[in-house]
Formats: sequence, C-alpha cells, structure tokens
Amino acid sequence: MKKMNNKGFSLIELIIVIAIMAVLVAVIAPNLTSYLGNSKKKTDNSNADTLESIINAQLQNYCSDDSITAAASTDADMLKYDTVQNLIAKAAKPATGYDSQFEQNVKDNIPTKYMKSDGTLNTKQDGFQFYLKITGTKDSGFSAEVKCAKTNPWSQQPTQ
Repeated sequence: MKKMNNKGFSLIELIIVIAIMAVLVAVIAPNLTSYLGNSKKKTDNSNADTLESIINAQLQNYCSDDSITAAASTDADMLKYDTVQNLIAKAAKPATGYDSQFEQNVKDNIPTKYMKSDGTLNTKQDGFQFYLKITGTKDSGFSAEVKCAKTNPWSQQPTQ
C-alpha cells in the first residue's frame, strides 16, 4: 500500500482562517473609514486657514490702497461674497464700476494645489465648499474668516 502524503491545510483549517480574517476586517473597516473622514476634514480645515491668511493679507493691501474703492458705492457692496469660489469667479469677470484688483490678487495668490482643472476650489469632502465672511470697513480695517462646510455657517437660521 502506498502512503498518502498529507501536505497542505484541511478544509476546516481554511474555514477557520477565513472566519478570523472576516472578524478582523469587520473590526478594522469602520475605524479606517473614520480615520479617512477625519483626515479629509483636517485637510479642508487647514486649507481654509491658508485661504483665510491669503485673503486677510490681500485685505491689508486693499485697505492701504485708496484708489481701489474710489468707484464703489460702499465697502459693504464691494466685499459681499458668500464663498471663496465666488470671489475667484468675480476676479475672472470683473464688475464695472470699480477696480477688481483685490479679487485678482486673491486668485493669483491661491496655490494651484487648491484648484481643480476647471478653476474651482478643491475640497476633500464631497459637497463641501469654502465659505467666506468679510467684516469691517476700509477705515476700521477688514477681517476675513473662511470655513469649510456643507452650508453657509453664517447664514441666518430660520426661526420657529
């Protein structure tokens, strides 16, 4: 009689290994997706801080240049933006009646890694965008705040 050579794993051993791997995947997967989501959020918040710094630097230049608002009716009319994207779009299509150098300077100073090929701003989280709030006047100085969110964080909440 020939002796059988038992090299390899039995079916039971393979099933046990697959079951252990399935349990590990079930435990690790939620943590991994949570980690990736947090990473995207941190990246967007960091990019919002960078955009805020760029815009604030240009606002300082804007305040020191008396010719920029000469044709604008009010500071508030000139600086109404709800998103950073609208500010960039305004630089591409300047309005008549005032110098849009502020918008153009902001656009020129945004690093290309923040821009998509179509000229829109790139966010890591789907459905999010960079919202912008500019406060102050030319006389008192302007301040910009940028946040990355799904909806405008400064819009009026409906009262009930």
